[in-house]
Amino acid sequence: MLLLLVLFLQYFTGASGVTIIALGGLLFPSLIKEKYPENFSLGILTIGGSRGITFPPSLPLILYGVIASMSMQNLENAKPVSIDNLFIAGAIPGIIELVVLAIYSTIYCIKI
Repeated sequence: MLLLLVLFLQYFTGASGVTIIALGGLLFPSLIKEKYPENFSLGILTIGGSRGITFPPSLPLILYGVIASMSMQNLENAKPVSIDNLFIAGAIPGIIELVVLAIYSTIYCIKI
């Protein structure tokens, strides 16, 4: 559930640093209060926020697409970089990473 909340906020901000700071300040005390280990809580918030960089509207993907398209204009036979394709290329590994992280977190919490 926490991972979905992080992804949801990432979707609206587009920047992973903002997500980590905002959710870290709000959710970290709650995770500690619920007796989750401190290292696990910090790790899950940090990695969950940083995974949002692969999901649209990701500011780094947009900037990369714009800069790459501008540099490709000077080359012959070069195709422009499509930001839509970058979003698709980032979303697929992002979903896989999110699923793996959710499975790991569930197994880890069951062992506690």
